[in-house]
Amino acid sequence: MNIDAKKIELIDWIARLQDQKTINSISQLKAQLARKQVDDRIEVFGSGKDMIDFVSDDFNDPIEHFKDYEK
Repeated sequence: MNIDAKKIELIDWIARLQDQKTINSISQLKAQLARKQVDDRIEVFGSGKDMIDFVSDDFNDPIEHFKDYEK
């Protein structure tokens, strides 16, 4: 059984649930997993090293479009 079939089977099972306690447990698990995913995205200082390959020579030059907003 591939991953998409398993997802559909799980969604179908959750949709048929009638037990409030089980539904609450699944909801709490979902919240925990969402927090874990956010925590996993937090980068370690320096982890982006060597990710930028090129910076244009005019990178720090003023942008013409924003001249009206400059002091």
